[in-house]
Amino acid sequence: MLQIMVTVETADVAAYGVGGLLRAERGPTWVEFTTVPLVAGQTVIYDNGGTDANTYRTRYSTATPTVAGDYSDYSAVETAPSRSGTTIVDFEVFRDYLGVAATDPDVDFASLLFNAINAEIRRLTHRAFEGDGGGSYDQVIRIRGEREFTLPWGPVKAITSIARVRFDGTEDDFYETTQWRLEDAERGLVAVRASGSWDGPPTRWWRNPEYLHVIWTTTGDIPAQIPVACLEWGKTMWDQRDQSAALASYTTGADSESYFANLAGRPPRSVLLAIMGSAHIVGGGVV
Repeated sequence: MLQIMVTVETADVAAYGVGGLLRAERGPTWVEFTTVPLVAGQTVIYDNGGTDANTYRTRYSTATPTVAGDYSDYSAVETAPSRSGTTIVDFEVFRDYLGVAATDPDVDFASLLFNAINAEIRRLTHRAFEGDGGGSYDQVIRIRGEREFTLPWGPVKAITSIARVRFDGTEDDFYETTQWRLEDAERGLVAVRASGSWDGPPTRWWRNPEYLHVIWTTTGDIPAQIPVACLEWGKTMWDQRDQSAALASYTTGADSESYFANLAGRPPRSVLLAIMGSAHIVGGGVV
């Protein structure tokens, strides 16, 4: 199984309306193999049938596209998608834990549940759990003039660059490394040197920027309790699937913001405690 990670901008979600879709195609013959709700931020798409010979591209669409204008342009082709070892838990392990065979007619639904629970764990913790090698992030963050902010994905391995972004979208030169400091790598807390002075009592300086363009990498650490939580959550929802209206009657054209949450359901208390023990609490806003 392979995975591709897609960053969706808020403006793109608005452009394609409620129920907008992120569509993924597998190359080199370019066959669409899945669609997921178009939600701002980081979305991970899993391809259970992918191999190293495959390439990938994505595009957006409205909920029910009928004309060419309902689709976006294709993304750049991704030639080196991540292996299954970088997911929270391998789909094959998840499927076996549910008691679903590879030839079972329900295997596609098990895959949907797997994707939903992975997405919900990432949303609740704000950690991507990329595994060995971590992940790379490139985002514009609104800091409202504060002298410190928290990166939205962690734990942080390294910060590549930070640049001020003006209101009109233009960028200044990169900050020197003496103008910022990674205060807490686990939390992703970064301090920015005030335009006037680093010290002094004020916690807010009017001359500080409102927006920063930050490029950073994460460690990708997956705490031991997270794969177990993923399996337990999946097993609970699978055993209750005949009782849950949300699982029995989901629709991809429904509210895209709540699609994965509705499909995954509410995590059991033990699972929630395990997940929140690894939560990455964030501040500021991602543009």
